[in-house]
Amino acid sequence: MATCLDSIYQGERTKPPPYKIQPSAAPLSLELFPPAPMIHLSPAENTPAACFRILFVRRPLDTCMAWIVENRRHAVAATSAEPLLTEQMKRELTEKYFPRYPTKRAVLLPALHMIQHQHGWIATQALEEVAAFLGLEPAEVLDTATFYEEYWLKPKGKYLIAVCRSLACQICSSRQLIEALKQKLGIEPGQTTKDGRFTLVEYECLGSCGTAPAALVNEVLHERLTPEKLQTLLDALPDDPHDYKDPTVTWE
Repeated sequence: MATCLDSIYQGERTKPPPYKIQPSAAPLSLELFPPAPMIHLSPAENTPAACFRILFVRRPLDTCMAWIVENRRHAVAATSAEPLLTEQMKRELTEKYFPRYPTKRAVLLPALHMIQHQHGWIATQALEEVAAFLGLEPAEVLDTATFYEEYWLKPKGKYLIAVCRSLACQICSSRQLIEALKQKLGIEPGQTTKDGRFTLVEYECLGSCGTAPAALVNEVLHERLTPEKLQTLLDALPDDPHDYKDPTVTWE
């Protein structure tokens, strides 16, 4: 095979650049880097025994891959000296939530909500602490946290402003709310203000079509909004987001 390759590579009989042979069910073909016309072997060489994909490279393999390689083995996540899943949280989960479910695994969502409600987001340290407390693998907790849009795995503003962009809200001018917020806060959807106070996002639906347009400010739903109402609302927010609650809702 090497002799055949020597003879067909760009019509030269010199030794070709290093190549890698991998077993494959596909017919034999040659893919050149940088791109070049496809070279087909002669029928005599195209036998079942020669069903390989041959990849030519003119540089070391680690410098010419078509994808971006991230070195995550040495990435270090910032940690806190104090646990993020506190003893009080563990006690509440044990006494209030464990009796409701047949397994500890089922308490994963409430635990993640509790962490985010307290800290504003869910750090890697918190994922590991929740996993250890519930007897799960950290990867299982990460899979769950990344599946739901509700959970934040990176810092966000003290106040998350989520404007509904469903059809009903768009018909009722939710776009005006977004434009007013962009002008007031100086950010685009998906961004956070420099002082870390506000993060602006758009949600597909808040389930409030009959009272559109609607928006969430943290966990509080506001309906029939106008740019003026939204401006007044933001100006009246307390400094500590834990002091901002919907008086009509209780989680007890």
